[in-house]
Amino acid sequence: MLGASNGFMTTLNSVALLGSEAVSAIVGLYPLCNLRHAFRHTHRAQVKQAYGIVTDEDTEFAEKTAGSDPCCRDWHGWSIEPEHRPPALLIGSAQDRVLPMAEHAVKWGELYRANGSTAELIRVNGQEGQAAQEAQRAQIVQAGHGDWRHFRQDDIVHWFKTKGV
Repeated sequence: MLGASNGFMTTLNSVALLGSEAVSAIVGLYPLCNLRHAFRHTHRAQVKQAYGIVTDEDTEFAEKTAGSDPCCRDWHGWSIEPEHRPPALLIGSAQDRVLPMAEHAVKWGELYRANGSTAELIRVNGQEGQAAQEAQRAQIVQAGHGDWRHFRQDDIVHWFKTKGV
């Protein structure tokens, strides 16, 4: 199952509900997987709308999102036994300022591994080889978020093959 950006939250929650019987591997492209960071820094309005949060208070955030943040110990996905969690491949950019890799892909990957599961990370550079005709995409590309270089189909297919999926 593949999830990009905010869609990676859907991927993770689907895996938590379906388990590895239905999902044999997960791939996250510039993934959002730290809900608290998104609420505090980049996606406040979207998180508030999705979870029915009215205030900007951390207490209401914690109450309404309990069990939903993959970077928290109470995430419902941790209830799946480690040997039943699918391996994860995370692809992100160190230049991503929309969903900083260190706060999302790296942090969640470390937690996933610390909880006995397999998570691998591919870092791409969101600024390499920019042509002048891409100027209209410059802001998003400079941020490293949503850049076409995240779609590394050869690496993804190779990873699937090495994992036996």
